[in-house]
Amino acid sequence: MERVRSPWVGLNLDVGHVYCVEEDPATTARRLGPHIRHIQIEDIAPSREHRHLVPGDGAIDFDLFRRALDDIGYAGFVTVELYPYLDDPAVAARRSLAHLRARGF
Repeated sequence: MERVRSPWVGLNLDVGHVYCVEEDPATTARRLGPHIRHIQIEDIAPSREHRHLVPGDGAIDFDLFRRALDDIGYAGFVTVELYPYLDDPAVAARRSLAHLRARGF
């Protein structure tokens, strides 16, 4: 990012992937804050196995992550990626929204 120096290049922060590689999403958001243009959320089990879960069903601390976003002043888009829930996407979406809204998203 330092070499590119373009307002047209930014970062999609995938919170679940950050957690899967054994990094803390809140710490990562603070470190990469100026480059984040979009945030993609899914929860991940404590085993860190890459299986997308509804936020709140895994081990990611979304309260802590939300505070990190407030600290860096992030006000952009946050989306939830739940492709494993093809059989009942409306339920997964409602549960995700309820969990995230309760945390200020």
